[in-house]
Amino acid sequence: MDAGQALAFAEYGMSHGFGVSKMEAFGVGASRGKHALYHQILGVDDDGENWRDHKDPGRALALVRSKFDDAARDGLTLRYKIWMNGADLD
Repeated sequence: MDAGQALAFAEYGMSHGFGVSKMEAFGVGASRGKHALYHQILGVDDDGENWRDHKDPGRALALVRSKFDDAARDGLTLRYKIWMNGADLD
């Protein structure tokens, strides 16, 4: 999905009791002066910045938006895969 579709999907899921359990970003683009293949698993981050720390849908959606903003700020146009699970994320 592109960023707009992925955000709409995440918003819809979170409004119906689901949370993001994993998000993957991929694409080819230029970032920080380098042109390269870009691939990252998003939200598998340090304590306080990973999906398990954002079980509250509002906090989780803020994390999703932050990840999209980071990519846009870096000048990347990416495609996203999102895995959703029950809001407990267990």
